[in-house]
Amino acid sequence: MLPPAVQPTDDLRTRTYSPTTTTRTSLSTTTILSSYIRKRKKADPEKYKGKILEQYRTFFRDCLSVFRYQPEQFPDKETKVAWAESLLEDKPKFSWYNYLDDHERRF
Repeated sequence: MLPPAVQPTDDLRTRTYSPTTTTRTSLSTTTILSSYIRKRKKADPEKYKGKILEQYRTFFRDCLSVFRYQPEQFPDKETKVAWAESLLEDKPKFSWYNYLDDHERRF
């Protein structure tokens, strides 16, 4: 069955179809796409162990991607930092804890 905006023309040899009316919706393709993207669950990045610079770059980009795909899960900076902290292991994890200890003592 054809959508209502497309009607067949009477050309018996080729039987072509042409649009008769153009309908516009109030939602743009971008709006629909961004709504779909936000509903998708982005996989968590691999835990960061701090061995190679390229792993850091990948980890950082993956975190930004998760924040972009799921903004409702990360409403503020503190939530983003706490979530990213949970993905640290080994030396980066201990370095972060040392930073927190030093930072909290100043206040």
